Amino acid sequence: MKSFQETLDAFVQWGVMFAAAGTIGSWLGEVSWVLELTSHFRMQYAGVLILGACFWFLRRRPRAAVIAASFACINLALILPLYFRPDELSAHETPPLRLMQANVFRHNRDYDRLKRFIRDAKPDFVFLEEVDHRWMEALRSLKSDYPFGEAAPREDNFGIAFLSRSPGIQTEVVSLSKEKIPAIIAYVSIGSQKLTLIGAHPRSPINYWQARLRNEQLDELAQIVDRLEGPLVLAGDLNTTSWSPVFKRFLRTSRLRDSCQGFGIQPTWPAGYWPLFIEIDHCLVSPGIVIHKRFVGPAIGSDHYPLVVEFSLEASDKTVEVDSSMERNPLRWKEQKSVRRSATMG
Repeated sequence: MKSFQETLDAFVQWGVMFAAAGTIGSWLGEVSWVLELTSHFRMQYAGVLILGACFWFLRRRPRAAVIAASFACINLALILPLYFRPDELSAHETPPLRLMQANVFRHNRDYDRLKRFIRDAKPDFVFLEEVDHRWMEALRSLKSDYPFGEAAPREDNFGIAFLSRSPGIQTEVVSLSKEKIPAIIAYVSIGSQKLTLIGAHPRSPINYWQARLRNEQLDELAQIVDRLEGPLVLAGDLNTTSWSPVFKRFLRTSRLRDSCQGFGIQPTWPAGYWPLFIEIDHCLVSPGIVIHKRFVGPAIGSDHYPLVVEFSLEASDKTVEVDSSMERNPLRWKEQKSVRRSATMG
């Protein structure tokens, strides 16, 4: 029968081996969807490896301690840069705007918790995913504060809604991939500038086919972003993390920046299961947008926590002629019908 010390040694050894294997596998995420999943848990790998290095050091096993510490450093080298803010402060900016992003979880019926947080956070714009017709009916009480926007509710996990305080908006719903998963594009008049907001919720990569669909949907989103001009914010449950090679490719293609830069890791899923916390809800911004605040909200009954980002636009000497049709776009709370176009159209 093994002694307690032998059992503890074996437990630590397997934990370090697992974290080290995950660290190696994460670099091969382009090869396989399974290996891409390993890229999401840098925080967990770093924690296990640091504890392992300390344990082996105390056990006077320097070689094992050095190996664990080396793999921990690899993960920390990818985590720590997220805590350093880019040089983006501008002397001339528009007044700050606040955007909230939340996956409400379709089966969640605790509507009041979300509505209470929206009223407390006071965002100017709200993107909500997994919205069905019952959710839209429950959100009607927000109509006086958010009379404008767009909605494409569905009875699966891919309904989406956009709420806005501002009347100076124009919206459209685009369909991503052959599944025609909706994403919402909103064009907002901010002074003499036009701000584009995009909300999206690609597939969850739980198997090969769904991972492939998610990648296709992200590629189409990147094409949409590439065609648009001016300041842009993209928010949503993107079902990937900052360290995924798929996510990094999306940033390169779209030329957007992760708003978590300078604010560090802010996990949003799975709510309540802190050992597995990862950040799959994102807010990405184009050049010319300054991030002032970024924080994760409280539990809302969903498996996701809401994400709130406060930002402003750098002042521009260029005056953008705003379409007169952007005067108002009242949200159709009773009958959600939208004009849809293929995301691949020019």
